[in-house]
Amino acid sequence: MNPSLFATETELAALERELAASSTDNDRLPALVALAWQLRQRESRRALALLEQAEPLQPLAESPATRCLSSWLARIKLVRGELCWLCADFTQAQQFADQAQAAFDALSDAVGQGDARLLGANIAHMLGHGEQRDTCLAQALSAFERSGDGSRIDYCGARQILMLSMRDPQSARLQLAQRFDASQPLSDIALAMVEATRGVIAALTGDFPSAFHSYVAGHQLALETGQLRDAILGASNVAVTFSNLGDLSEALEWAEQAAALARRTDWPVVVGNTLFRVGDIQRLLGRQQDAQASLAEAQAVMRVVRNSHGTLLNLQALGDLALDMGKPAQAAEYFAESVERAQASRAGDLVVYGHRGLADALNRLGRVPEALAAAKLGLKDAQQLGIVLEQVKCLRILAAIHKQQNLAEPEGMVAANPSLHYLQLALHLSSQVEGLLPSADLFDELAQAHADCGDFKTAYEQACSAAAARGKKSTQDANNRAIAMQIREETLRAQAEVEHHRITAQAEAQRAESLHESALTLEILGQVGREITACMNVDQVCSTLYRHVNDLLNASSFFVFLLDDSGQQLSGAYFIEDGRSMDLQDRPLDHPTSYIARCARERQELLVDIDPDSVPVNLIPGSQNQLTLLFGPLLMGERLLGVMSIQSLERHAYGERERSIFRTLCAYASIAIDNAQAYAEVTAAKLKLDDRAAWLADEVSKATAESLKREREAVFHLCKAAEYRDPETGAHILRMAHFSKVIAAGLKLSEAEQDLLLQAAPMHDIGKVGIADNILLKPGRLTPDEFEIMKRHAEFGHEILRASSSPVLLAGALIAITHHEKFDGSGYPKGLMGEAIPIFGRIVAVADVFDALTSERPYKKAWSLEDAAAFIRAQSGAHFDPACVEQFFAHWDQILEIRQRFKDAD
Repeated sequence: MNPSLFATETELAALERELAASSTDNDRLPALVALAWQLRQRESRRALALLEQAEPLQPLAESPATRCLSSWLARIKLVRGELCWLCADFTQAQQFADQAQAAFDALSDAVGQGDARLLGANIAHMLGHGEQRDTCLAQALSAFERSGDGSRIDYCGARQILMLSMRDPQSARLQLAQRFDASQPLSDIALAMVEATRGVIAALTGDFPSAFHSYVAGHQLALETGQLRDAILGASNVAVTFSNLGDLSEALEWAEQAAALARRTDWPVVVGNTLFRVGDIQRLLGRQQDAQASLAEAQAVMRVVRNSHGTLLNLQALGDLALDMGKPAQAAEYFAESVERAQASRAGDLVVYGHRGLADALNRLGRVPEALAAAKLGLKDAQQLGIVLEQVKCLRILAAIHKQQNLAEPEGMVAANPSLHYLQLALHLSSQVEGLLPSADLFDELAQAHADCGDFKTAYEQACSAAAARGKKSTQDANNRAIAMQIREETLRAQAEVEHHRITAQAEAQRAESLHESALTLEILGQVGREITACMNVDQVCSTLYRHVNDLLNASSFFVFLLDDSGQQLSGAYFIEDGRSMDLQDRPLDHPTSYIARCARERQELLVDIDPDSVPVNLIPGSQNQLTLLFGPLLMGERLLGVMSIQSLERHAYGERERSIFRTLCAYASIAIDNAQAYAEVTAAKLKLDDRAAWLADEVSKATAESLKREREAVFHLCKAAEYRDPETGAHILRMAHFSKVIAAGLKLSEAEQDLLLQAAPMHDIGKVGIADNILLKPGRLTPDEFEIMKRHAEFGHEILRASSSPVLLAGALIAITHHEKFDGSGYPKGLMGEAIPIFGRIVAVADVFDALTSERPYKKAWSLEDAAAFIRAQSGAHFDPACVEQFFAHWDQILEIRQRFKDAD
């Protein structure tokens, strides 16, 4: 399977997980290359490091049976080629591109062929080989069309139009509108390129507000999909837009933002382009020395790409700066060189700019014939490309040249002189274009030309027009400033919205992490509960608790004191600190300073934070000076059994979460210690009365009855600790509970009912604690007799929960006994039918079965989503309530999101 052209952060995270989960070399190779491919622009250095891990796997991958892996081997060359291209090592980049192309050709891998051609186009563009670039783009598009990859087809098509816009923006506008209808759905990858292209066309045709919106949209999409190079160029283009609107301060801010992004990459061409943009704006701000430094640095950085678009723009900016600084000879050299290079790379717009600048410089030098030729060439090219503003500038330069020299009349002249002829053409052209106001300078030149001819009346009219044009220009500048201000406000709002979404997503991720952590905690607590209930003496109970406590809490010290038979003394039963067992001294219950005695007397949890600078008190001999002490009473109903404590060398180690877990452990310990003591009492009684069989039988019967009573009491206390105890382990209970809430919301149950269901649903199988391990934990399919026993868990769960006054536990009891009922009456335990089954039971039935089908178990493989969905639909009206099924699939996207959020741990 070929990777996408670029990837979002979410897709990148999935690739990271795939790499972490890969175990064999044949799994690891595609995982490494896929991640390197998507990091090639986001994190070039890490992409290179991943390739170095992948390349040693090549011998394994090149066996005849591994054709699929051969495509990944070819992509290694492609990634290396793109990294070389970004670093301006174009010779090496082309070699890697050719090697990848040959490998993909041999595999008939159309996507790979297209990607290799796309890299070739990028290299040719940087080298200024316009014809070769266009050929490679056409070949790439053809390959993508053979592959059927819609996102790549759209991306490459937009890229072709972007290249056309540099030569012919009007034709590019038509092609873009025809190919990408506004209603056409596009991937974010392709849309980033489409928006960038729209921005360029809008800017070249003078629609700066539209250019801004497209540039910003393209910049953001490029950032989100890992197209860092285009994101940087997008920020630079936003700077140009602000510059065109007259807001040079905001323009410089965007340009410097782009430069800062670029400097982190070490990509010389991209760095050079952004420095050019900074320098050009500094020039417009009158900061000539800063501009010269920025432009010179850009030229030095981009010396490896003589004919690239950015290098040519930088040359022309240096020419403009030289004119501003009164250095026309230097300017002429820059413009002449830019024209030569632009012609070689087929950059028509830059040829026009170069000729116009060259004509201006040569005219200032008095080199009239050369200036005249350059101006005419610039005018001709600007007419062919439809660049009106450049046509006007070239006409004005021609007028200036003819004013200074007595030259031959131009063809078709009807004005009094050539200078007036060109100026009138410039005025006519300016007036024909909507939104293009003739400049005041043009009217001033016309007034002077008419005055020179003795036509003072017309000269006066043109002078008045110049004044009016200045007024209009002032108004237009004000409008542009208003537009720039509006755009700036929109940008700030958009940035605030993005930040809000980022914070929301971060909070949701933290919440999911917290839920995942809670699920793991529940799993450990469940394991603790199962283990300690099997312990038959107090030492085993304490050892089991200590073995697990460090998985849950920061505890460098753990000990248990038990109340003796007199009820007045606390005896040390268990103490371990940093893995060392230690002896404990007994504590009288009325000890005035002992925290242990105080906790026992008050029968309340006690948290003590110690100042590290204070003198230790109540320190157990031989123990460390712990800084956070947590004590909990061990209670069985109203009976005090003793005190349990955990302690930490860190300050403030136990927050509410840790204390809640500790309370649960205390509840477990109370149940297990009470059972162990009862067992010890029964054992002692049996040894003492072994010669009195009848009496012993009676006592055993009483002890058995008492044991059963304690089991019921244990279930009660277990449910009191339900915050961290659930009979299901892993993420299953979280998924099915959230599925249930989604269905309940779809059925318009109240918020209170939805929340009650979310809390109660995890207890649907709590009755399984009453099922023997040989059945409950059996890895294979149950026999009919075993299944009949297993079915009783519904009733067991109801009995465990029903005696409580808690609404959550009562709802859990109702769910436990009804979630295996079927809508057609064929379920168990009562064979209820239709709406006679409580709504909570009908909802949980759908949620539980769907998650069970799609989850792997020791005795079965997980069903696919499609098969499980088909089963649920097929059982609508038979097993399941049709209304519940309808709402389940009506909110399918939420169901899939919940499955992703609460995935089973690997």
